[in-house]
Amino acid sequence: MKKKQDYEDWDDVMNKVFKTESHDFQQTSFSLIQEENTSLLVTAPTGSGKTHVAYAAIFHVLKNHPTMRVYYVCPTKSLVNQIYCELVSIFQGKRNKEKVIGISTGSIKENTDAPIIVTLPQSLQQKLQHSDDKFQQSLKFVILDEVHQMFEEEKTESWRDFPFPSQYNKVCWPLSFNSKSRSS
Repeated sequence: MKKKQDYEDWDDVMNKVFKTESHDFQQTSFSLIQEENTSLLVTAPTGSGKTHVAYAAIFHVLKNHPTMRVYYVCPTKSLVNQIYCELVSIFQGKRNKEKVIGISTGSIKENTDAPIIVTLPQSLQQKLQHSDDKFQQSLKFVILDEVHQMFEEEKTESWRDFPFPSQYNKVCWPLSFNSKSRSS
């Protein structure tokens, strides 16, 4: 069985996991993630690596804030499952062999005390409504994926009544757009 490698820094993750180097917008985002009380809104072309910014926030928390948590919020169960599987493959067992990734969708709850939880908007909303101050103070980032859907009439149900308290740092990307295609 192949032993999982430990990562020294985010550039190491980019090289070992994604086999790529960071773009300028990612480097700027990575720097901002390390500052206290920073929220980000990331917009970039489809396929340019917006998700890597979210993964950098997770890496930062796992490496530098052992008592803090990240909630990664996706609008659909299928996206929750996809992101959960990706995060498990990248980060599971990286911090003292600890199971650091959990999932909570209402029908599926696994490892919900983990520092990183992938969830639906409604699940986080319920958690916030029924949690104590200690839990809320432990949130370092709330990552909002596909947040632009809250403004699309046919897709607003999952984001309806979602709380956006200002005390949480947010990393989100509202849209994907296609860059102009060039013919060679």
